[in-house]
Amino acid sequence: QVVSIMTNTGFGTANFDRWDDVSRGLILLLMFVGGCAGSTSCSIKVIRHVLLGKVLRQEVEKVYRPRVVRPIRLGGRVLDDPDVRNHVLTYFSTFALIFALGWLVLVTVEPDSTWSGARSNDKLIDCASAVAATLNGVGPGLGVVGESENYAHFHAASKMTLTVLMLLGRLEIFVLLVLVTPGFWRSPL
Repeated sequence: QVVSIMTNTGFGTANFDRWDDVSRGLILLLMFVGGCAGSTSCSIKVIRHVLLGKVLRQEVEKVYRPRVVRPIRLGGRVLDDPDVRNHVLTYFSTFALIFALGWLVLVTVEPDSTWSGARSNDKLIDCASAVAATLNGVGPGLGVVGESENYAHFHAASKMTLTVLMLLGRLEIFVLLVLVTPGFWRSPL
């Protein structure tokens, strides 16, 4: 299941919705880890997670050693782009913002009747997993969109939101954001 989730194949060998909460939580977190750089899998590529870790480690070090200048190294080579820190943080912030907005829209739009007979907190977790699954191109989520379920019972507005999230995740966030920016379509001066 871990390989299926991380490679975005959508195949299932077991119904992970029957697993314990810790295992399901781990599956949900793994939805945010994609393939290697250059792969066709969706989600956040592993190299971006590595860069985020290096940037965060440097930011923590700056707190107690403010004068230290340490370049970011990747594979033994120094990344010479002075804005790499800003690019990495901007990417993850934008991704988190889109995830949070998609989750809020889904929680607001989707009626409680979708979860008839379920626990009260299932809606929040299921909506988060639906957003994670579609934004990251995974396929199955948890609960009502789990391994043996589908998205057919969702409200039309929820399906539109999830469709937009799938496009954002599959075609890269910044590419689509640039396309909807009016300044991109104006003729150069």
